[in-house]
Amino acid sequence: MPLLVGGTGLYINAVAENFHMPAGAPDKNLRHRLEEEAKSSSPEALHTMLAKIDPSAAGRIHPKNLIYTIRALEINLSLGKNKTAEKGPAKYDTLYIGIRWPKEDLWKRIEARVADQIQRGLLAETETLLEKYDPALPSMSSLGYRQLNQFLKGEITY
Repeated sequence: MPLLVGGTGLYINAVAENFHMPAGAPDKNLRHRLEEEAKSSSPEALHTMLAKIDPSAAGRIHPKNLIYTIRALEINLSLGKNKTAEKGPAKYDTLYIGIRWPKEDLWKRIEARVADQIQRGLLAETETLLEKYDPALPSMSSLGYRQLNQFLKGEITY
């Protein structure tokens, strides 16, 4: 019996629910222009643009989620089609097992984890990675790296 452990809901859904990602390579130029537009106006302004051309996607994406908003716009503007989440017929009988923490406990655990990561050198690791890699890479936008990159650029305080 195969076990899927960890990861994000996206990866779990891709396997367990036969989820298919929209086809189409990222359009880095368009993505950059949209990111610049968000900086000069706001993430919510891009979400408003998305709501006009793809109300269904906008309804599924939080207005402050700039990454998802930009990807939905990118799919629409580059490929000429709306971002759809397609699920095929389930291939497996799946049993989901998880832990639900009370929010207060979860926030305490997150704060402790972040403090531990910082103490163990996450800031120095981020600086080293930013010297070698483009900060726009998906791996550099993951939780922790994204915020420390913003800190290093002076966009947010420590």
